[in-house]
Amino acid sequence: RRAAAALESAGHEVEEIGWDTEPVAQGYGVVRRASMASFPADLSTFGPGIQKLAAQGRGLSAMDYFHAFESATEAANHAVAMQLQTRYDFILTPTLGMLPMPIEKVPPFLGDEWARYTQFVLPVSFARVPAISIPAGLHEGLPVGVQLVGKFAQEYELLDFAEELEAMPGFSFQRPPGLE
Repeated sequence: RRAAAALESAGHEVEEIGWDTEPVAQGYGVVRRASMASFPADLSTFGPGIQKLAAQGRGLSAMDYFHAFESATEAANHAVAMQLQTRYDFILTPTLGMLPMPIEKVPPFLGDEWARYTQFVLPVSFARVPAISIPAGLHEGLPVGVQLVGKFAQEYELLDFAEELEAMPGFSFQRPPGLE
């Protein structure tokens, strides 16, 4: 919200938009499991969570993968790319869907909390549009970011816009305590 307010004060028009990313997360879950099926046959070097996901992936067919990838891409295009093509120059989101946390507390890979954690970056990746994460301060000593998303093939415009935001107070890099 602070980034939106800063951009408004600089003369940009800011609107809140819908962000339904559950279909993207569902498709990604299948795609990720399928890709883990290619892990080495001996999964004993991996933790139990990865072992389980790789085993699930080995039970998927090529058509399962194809349908999941296509449905995730279609949902991402609807949530992200169509809005950029029809209405907006850029989309501003948090980088992550949860506040930052120590690495040992990051949600289990592909669980429900993981979907919430990645709800802003995942659709952008599937939509294949350029994006950049800008520092937005610290929360309990850990970095917080905002994501700027641009139109397809407009990387330079996105970088210019990101540079404008990063020049505003509170949006430049801040070193977390203890990382001198």
